[in-house]
Amino acid sequence: MSAFIARARAGEAATKKLSEGGGLYVTITPAGTPVWRLKYRPSGMERRYSIGTFAEVSLAAARVQRDLAQLVQDYAPLCLTSCGGACAY
Repeated sequence: MSAFIARARAGEAATKKLSEGGGLYVTITPAGTPVWRLKYRPSGMERRYSIGTFAEVSLAAARVQRDLAQLVQDYAPLCLTSCGGACAY
């Protein structure tokens, strides 16, 4: 994954995407910043949640966020981190 990010940072204008699985993926912004994102579907509507940058959040931590979101599908992932899952989406 690090090799992909290094190649993607070469300076292309388009955003690149590398899937990790289960809705978790890394996007490389046109500025070259790799960001962990999670695609989830509360009540059937597709939403996206930015977990953090590749440098700040490890792969293991990003997978934990993904697994929490899959366990509690009707809650927004942002809710899971900000209030411990006590709020409904």
